[in-house]
Amino acid sequence: MFCSQNSSIKNALNKFSGSKAFELMHQELDKVWDGVYRILKNGGLPA
Repeated sequence: MFCSQNSSIKNALNKFSGSKAFELMHQELDKVWDGVYRILKNGGLPA
């Protein structure tokens, strides 16, 4: 799933650079968490 979102992750995995792939995956997840934070109000319910 991550490889389809960011080709740099696929490249890192192909080069056996796990730590780089891990960091890149977390950068993708940061986008998700930013979106979750943006649409939820305090208490965890949609705004």
